Amino acid sequence: MTILAGQTSAPVLVSAINDGLAEGNETLIATIGDKPTVYTRVTNTDTATISDFLPTFTLTVDPIGVEGSATHGRFKITSSAVPVLPITVAYTVSSTSTATAGASAGAGIDYMTLPLTVAVTALDTFIEVQVFEDSEFDPFETVIITLTDQTVPTFAHAGTTPLTATMTIQDALVSVASVTSSSPNGNYTVGETIAIAVTFTEAVAVTGSPTLQLETGSSDAIATFVNNNPTNTLNFTYTVRITDINADLDYLSATALALNGGTITGAASSTPVRLTLPAPGTIGSLSANKSLSVDGGGGDGKPEPGAVAGGSSGGCGLGSGLSALLLCMLAGLVLSLQRLRR
Repeated sequence: MTILAGQTSAPVLVSAINDGLAEGNETLIATIGDKPTVYTRVTNTDTATISDFLPTFTLTVDPIGVEGSATHGRFKITSSAVPVLPITVAYTVSSTSTATAGASAGAGIDYMTLPLTVAVTALDTFIEVQVFEDSEFDPFETVIITLTDQTVPTFAHAGTTPLTATMTIQDALVSVASVTSSSPNGNYTVGETIAIAVTFTEAVAVTGSPTLQLETGSSDAIATFVNNNPTNTLNFTYTVRITDINADLDYLSATALALNGGTITGAASSTPVRLTLPAPGTIGSLSANKSLSVDGGGGDGKPEPGAVAGGSSGGCGLGSGLSALLLCMLAGLVLSLQRLRR
């Protein structure tokens, strides 16, 4: 450093270099040497701080949790730089599943309680989720973690939006994941066809012709099995009948899928699958995934109040439906013409 003639100070320039490491703030201390024949020191030391850049984190799931699996589910925190010192990051947990602090689980217990902090020590750091087999049908359980922005003491997650990731806990046995339809949303009348797809968590093998019972009024319809292509999906078709009516089409109950004398097994394991469907109206059900209504024009097959019901061969009352009423009118017209000819 040189102080020029006529000057009272001189700068000492320090060029900080990005070393690509997350190592916290660093200090640089400058001390003026002693030259008593040239100058007298008043303050001989000063400190400059080199501020470290804050690493950016991303949060993903790798892999999901599977009940009874020797491989744990994991959340992965990826840092934009290798930490020189551990970065302690806190997180919160929410879920639709149940945790335990013990080393084993019983019925209804899904995973081991998480510690709520993790030390980020590398580019990739994992939060292990030990998932248990709870012997219950629960294909839609999740574990959700959210990283907490904080400084500990000089490190921080460089982001303004909390990072959140959701892990699905997959049932040990192959089970139904969802029920949906490729048919467009809307109303369907007599003679029109609706496609229905029952999707499993893995590929399945099918023998025979399974059935799917639908909620269609006083007489529930049975959807016809077509194929299982792709191999994790059972495809059915249903043709609307004159008596069918439902403003939000769904299957009859969680047990509406039946083997009908055949079998459905896991393609890889050859073990029977769980046939239980998501409860009608809940996540994964047909009515939750689609907005399909059916009206065959005959109400629910019962005469409307005050209507004249037909006998065993049908009738021409107001409760007979529009199609039947038109046929009766046509028959009456033919009968009248026959009488005029006489």
